[in-house]
Amino acid sequence: MSFVSVIASDSFISMVADGRVVQDGNSIQENYRKFKQIGLKQFVAFAGAKQICEAVMDQINVEIEKMYELSKVAKEIHSAIYGKSELEGINILFVVGGVNINGCIEFYTINRVDEEIRKYKPETPTDRSYAFLHNGMIDEGIVGEKFEETYSKYGVTSLSKCQRVQEELNNKIADLDESVNKITFKLSFRK
Repeated sequence: MSFVSVIASDSFISMVADGRVVQDGNSIQENYRKFKQIGLKQFVAFAGAKQICEAVMDQINVEIEKMYELSKVAKEIHSAIYGKSELEGINILFVVGGVNINGCIEFYTINRVDEEIRKYKPETPTDRSYAFLHNGMIDEGIVGEKFEETYSKYGVTSLSKCQRVQEELNNKIADLDESVNKITFKLSFRK
């Protein structure tokens, strides 16, 4: 289905997404961008049913030159998908992130079945926040193990190291889950 990873420090945020789109168990596209820039240094990315996620993203009116209150965008997405009976059994995951209107790095994860929106905001230069959107064939524990493996190999002290970790992690997940490919798209912002 999809794999999106986000790693943030107090000075940058990095998002990497694979490009595969799967429908009815078959790969129908290999180079699809699963994100949209919504503000000057802000984005929304998704994993899950492509058409539904695109429809939700189309509801977000944005101008790239502006800055948006990320928590409000997250709430808007949450209200569009949470508890909707017509989406029963469909896995839909979103992340909204970037530089907030106060100039700080933050991101939010949203899914169709979780009542809460999760907020991630690194506070100090050594803090790192990370999250993964994955709705494929492997257990979240394995994703965490692969992240720890890759993280310990490179560290995440810089934007380039984070992206290296994210690329390698994506490739490891693609080796285990045929719904994820090794074609990736990156987006990153500094404060």
